[in-house]
Amino acid sequence: MKQKTIRLHVGVHKTATTYLQHYLLLNRSALAKEGLAYWPMEDIRGQFQSAWDQCVLERYSRRERLISLIRRNRIFPKMRAWFELDRDILLSEENLLGECCDFFDGEIYPNAAARLACLARALPNNKSVEIWLCLRSYPDFLASVYGEASRFNQVPLPEAFAERHVNPEGAWPKLIDDIRIALPAAKLHIWDYEDFRSIEPRIIEGMTGVSASLLQSLQQSNIRPSASDRAIRACAALPSEIQWPERMFQMLVLEKLYPIQCSSDRFSPWTADQRIKMDAAWKRDRDLIAAREDIDFIDGLAR
Repeated sequence: MKQKTIRLHVGVHKTATTYLQHYLLLNRSALAKEGLAYWPMEDIRGQFQSAWDQCVLERYSRRERLISLIRRNRIFPKMRAWFELDRDILLSEENLLGECCDFFDGEIYPNAAARLACLARALPNNKSVEIWLCLRSYPDFLASVYGEASRFNQVPLPEAFAERHVNPEGAWPKLIDDIRIALPAAKLHIWDYEDFRSIEPRIIEGMTGVSASLLQSLQQSNIRPSASDRAIRACAALPSEIQWPERMFQMLVLEKLYPIQCSSDRFSPWTADQRIKMDAAWKRDRDLIAAREDIDFIDGLAR
């Protein structure tokens, strides 16, 4: 009997993850009929965040470690239940690597290895593991993450954020190495966000084991677009005492007030010279990643 496989689509943020999650949820019944159990983000995020919180508590006092152990003994069995089905399993959740607010100090997914090690505690030994990961150019990725974080958090000013991330070279290779630390036996499948539309059917079939031609298509209009430069900067300038529920609703108002009408309306905190430097770093890192023998790099048809 063929060994069952656990496939983890771990992001990264702002690389059509929401689109894929909606697509998979739309086709959940069809996937189940073909033998795949898809656990949507809504079933994963809260449980994993609780488990991560307990892992963090374990680093502190003896009393907190004891409390963490008690809570962990309730949480981890629920996570293990995701993987106990006798079928292939797919999870899609970008917060497994980290959250958008983790980027404020100038690092990219600084806790990825520890977070995935936390998840690894729930993985069974009798199933193989695959990681599915989309990467994106540094300036576009970081600008999008900043915009998303501004909906829920008090963020650094755009200029300060840009200065902290102006030299990102090596960040994506380091993330891959961190994944390897946490899940050394996992098979890695990686692609470039710019190629996604041309290779989408290959990604779908690889992640699900089902041909995209057998699944129902999803309209892109169902997915919330990014906010404009003016909306994001106005949201970032809100007083620090405004908490996330009000901040989120303020952003909805700002998006309506300052919609994206052309490409120049898209948020970017970088100068022209910074962007050129960051794009060059991305291209070098992408080539290094694509050349690695321990990675299945899914290249675009146009390249």
